[in-house]
Amino acid sequence: MHNSLYYQRQIYRHYLEHLKIKKQISKEKKQLENALFDKVLSTKNQNSKEILETYADIFKERFEFNLKVKALGFDNLQNFKQSHKLKKVNLKNQYHFDKNQLYQAAHKKLKLKGIFS
Repeated sequence: MHNSLYYQRQIYRHYLEHLKIKKQISKEKKQLENALFDKVLSTKNQNSKEILETYADIFKERFEFNLKVKALGFDNLQNFKQSHKLKKVNLKNQYHFDKNQLYQAAHKKLKLKGIFS
């Protein structure tokens, strides 16, 4: 017979771990959002609304991906790639919370739109 108390504890432990990850992600998200807004507000560009939207789109896409990776129980993208044999897919580390990478990606997207040269 299964020890139901043991399983309840396991489930509770997983739940606590999930909450901890969720809390950490929301903290990182807030820090990054603040940094993005500061960056955009500091640029005196007439297209600042579009710049902000571009940053927001890229941020949202990466944040959601990172959330999915963590929800699947992986610490980071590297573990996720290894377990799913995704090494052939060129994901690099583009989904980590890195402000510089985020700025570069947004800058590239804005260059394509002709806003930045």
